[in-house]
Amino acid sequence: MMLDDVDRRGFYRDFLAFGEKLASEYNSIGEVSSPLKDAPIIVSGMGGSGVIGNILKDYLHYSNSQMIIVNKSHELPPYINKDYLLIAISFSGNTMETLAVVDEAVRRGINTITISTGGKLAEYSKKKSITHITVSSAMAPRSGLPQLLAAALRIVESNFGIRLRKDVEEAHRYLKYVVNEWRPVEKSKPWLIANELLDYIPVLYVSHNLTSIAIRAKASFNENAKIPFYWDMYPEIYHNEVMIYEGSLRENIRPMFIGGSTKLSSLYDIIVEKGMSPLSVEYPADVGRLAAILKLILLFDLCSIYHAVMRGVDPYPVDLITRLKEL
Repeated sequence: MMLDDVDRRGFYRDFLAFGEKLASEYNSIGEVSSPLKDAPIIVSGMGGSGVIGNILKDYLHYSNSQMIIVNKSHELPPYINKDYLLIAISFSGNTMETLAVVDEAVRRGINTITISTGGKLAEYSKKKSITHITVSSAMAPRSGLPQLLAAALRIVESNFGIRLRKDVEEAHRYLKYVVNEWRPVEKSKPWLIANELLDYIPVLYVSHNLTSIAIRAKASFNENAKIPFYWDMYPEIYHNEVMIYEGSLRENIRPMFIGGSTKLSSLYDIIVEKGMSPLSVEYPADVGRLAAILKLILLFDLCSIYHAVMRGVDPYPVDLITRLKEL
């Protein structure tokens, strides 16, 4: 089956440009002025926009993670006050939940910066004199993640008084390198993983400080491949999830692990003992945390698209999502 016969729009190419788009957007935006300094940040958004908060929290896990709150709702938590900075993200600018959050923030006097390609969010921000960052377009909101992340990183820099350019440049170089190895050919890593997942429901296990990778992977497989995808994290899995491997339905799933944890390796060995063939993906410890996280996100993004193509499914359309948004 020819890739372009299924992915007729060449959607996969938008993902292969991940590193280039991240660096270009970061440089294009330039420095941003935050209305607060060293304030806790609440990142609000849905879907591909909402995962930006999860990425920031994982990326800053060893420095400012406790200062990042992720909100995926139509309202703000009641404890959020004027000491917090709200980053409201909607790629289209028309996400009703995000618009509702920004309206509430204005009524409660909470400092806000918004990010979108335009839409109602840009219009409302202008009307209310809210700082708005306009990012470049993409083929779909889910492939616009690099642009949204670049804008959010610029806000984080200003708020916390830190410099992230070296991390962004490293991620750019690293992703530019790996995409040459991950193009849609049968021996590329994402193609091989996608093939291993055929006829199974994927389940991804990650450490508690890498959940952004799993959240994004689930969304990508749901939207691109149109299949169920589940995930869980260590150490929580040892208190419930492990018991599914005592049941007969385990034959329907394909567990995957992101390596780097001894405890996760122990569960991997137990699953092998049960006669299953889990997949292991190494955490790239030879690069910085941002580059490592984005590499794994891109890996599963491409896996989801190649998985769709293998089954003759066009990864681009999301008709049910569009239908529900129009209700």
